[in-house]
Amino acid sequence: MEIVRIENLSFTYPESKNKTLIDIDLTVNSGEFILLCGESGCGKTTLLKMLKKQLIPKGKTSGNIFLFGTNIFELDDYKSVKDVGFVMQEPEKQIITERTAEELAFNLESLGIDKTIIHRKTAEISSYLGIEQLFEKKTSQLSGGEMQRINIASALVCSPKLLLLDEPTSQLDPIASQGLISLIKRLNSDLGITVIIAEHRTEELFDYADRVLYMKSGRIFVNDTPNNSALRFDRSNIPMSFPAAVQLYCRLNNSKNNDCPLNNKAGREFLQKQIVSNIGQQEETIRFTTKINEPVLEVKDLYYKSDRYSPDILKGLSLCLHKSEIYTLFGGNGAGKTTLLKAISGLIKPYSGTIKILGKNIKKYRNNEFFNGVLTALPQNVSYAFEHDRLIDEFDKSDNTNELLKSFTEALLITKEMLERNPLDLSGGEKQKAALCIALCSSPQIILLDEPTKGLDGNAKSDLAKIIKTIASKGVTVLIVTHDTDFSSECADRCGLLFNGKIVSSDDMHSFFSGNDYYTTAAAKLANGIADGCVTVNELVEFCEKRRCVP
Repeated sequence: MEIVRIENLSFTYPESKNKTLIDIDLTVNSGEFILLCGESGCGKTTLLKMLKKQLIPKGKTSGNIFLFGTNIFELDDYKSVKDVGFVMQEPEKQIITERTAEELAFNLESLGIDKTIIHRKTAEISSYLGIEQLFEKKTSQLSGGEMQRINIASALVCSPKLLLLDEPTSQLDPIASQGLISLIKRLNSDLGITVIIAEHRTEELFDYADRVLYMKSGRIFVNDTPNNSALRFDRSNIPMSFPAAVQLYCRLNNSKNNDCPLNNKAGREFLQKQIVSNIGQQEETIRFTTKINEPVLEVKDLYYKSDRYSPDILKGLSLCLHKSEIYTLFGGNGAGKTTLLKAISGLIKPYSGTIKILGKNIKKYRNNEFFNGVLTALPQNVSYAFEHDRLIDEFDKSDNTNELLKSFTEALLITKEMLERNPLDLSGGEKQKAALCIALCSSPQIILLDEPTKGLDGNAKSDLAKIIKTIASKGVTVLIVTHDTDFSSECADRCGLLFNGKIVSSDDMHSFFSGNDYYTTAAAKLANGIADGCVTVNELVEFCEKRRCVP
């Protein structure tokens, strides 16, 4: 049964010269699982919002949208709220109430549901999602990943027929992300909920999806099965957000057939066939040299709690970073990663321990006078980085800044039209790039980045990794909090894992990912036992090309 029908849909935002959506034709049947992907800013978020009556953006629209056989503008508000669940890319924007329990009940209360049913429904969904421990928390105390889980619960509590998900795993650690994806699959297979999910992390989704929609510059470029979608690309244009197995296949297989590996199991079989057996041979080891320049950031025995009655978030945490070093920090949602960045930035005051920047204890400085020109921090919610109605006005007009601005906008693919737009009207990925550009133009000696790849497609992440490596080569030290292992593998010198308030593991990038089963890259999982030491698709391609079987 048809649940969504879009006919010749085009959309243009106010004061924009270019269409965000162009001639979209799409039909989705009840129970389908649709994976929506494409470059940052290609129109994915806008397309999803067009399917939720209450979220349709202002602008010029042409064409038709039908949900459940009714024109969306004539759809009853009650039916739209109950039957169409939406999870936003930026979780804090969706939080309405002060407490988690109230947040879960809000939609049901707005629909006039009886309190007894509300209590049963919220208890059921909390148990189903494993979020009981968050039930009595204040929403202001939730981490970004915890907020995302609450938003998903709020969408599911109404038992929707159509679930729209915009980058739901962008703020989840790898383990939580796998758990969420498994849950979404169960909702689709067990309950028959129709799912349209926009994602850049496609490893766990690609093989399961009924169809892959790949968008490019506002149009649907590909609308096909996962296998056929993969075959539409070759080694020169394969999206880096596609699974590692698909990327490897497209980059190594010149004579494509219809057997593209879509998951890790098939990918490992394909990888094994590409190489000569090396039994009894000594493999070369990938070696990594850690930078040993002078220390510029020293954190020692740091303790912090949000208030005197709460448990410690940081428990004797220590960390030392050197000049020109790129360090990526992993950890579960709510582990304290963002708290650490706030402490280093002087935004919160630990009750014990020391933080030295360039050898100076930051406790001696107030009102952030020390940080100007020394340290720049990019928050997890980059909307807080913007102060003006036009992106171009976020930059000063000095000759030096203009030169840097031109360099970074070109590297980050920030167009002239984007510079003239209100930064809050940009897509999630475009906001990330814009905020990073602002941070880089201040020419700091230390940069702190909190989830900088949120909303970015695979190719944009690769470009960002190159930029970070370039600025690090010029003497800048970069500390990155992230859940994105593939991005980290492209730029990090060292990686660390924050657990139970401390950094329990810190090692060079290759040793870190090669030694992990979960906090590791998709390519490293493919390589396990076959091409040990390879942690990126590029390294796997190089490994195979050196050992290709002779036809």
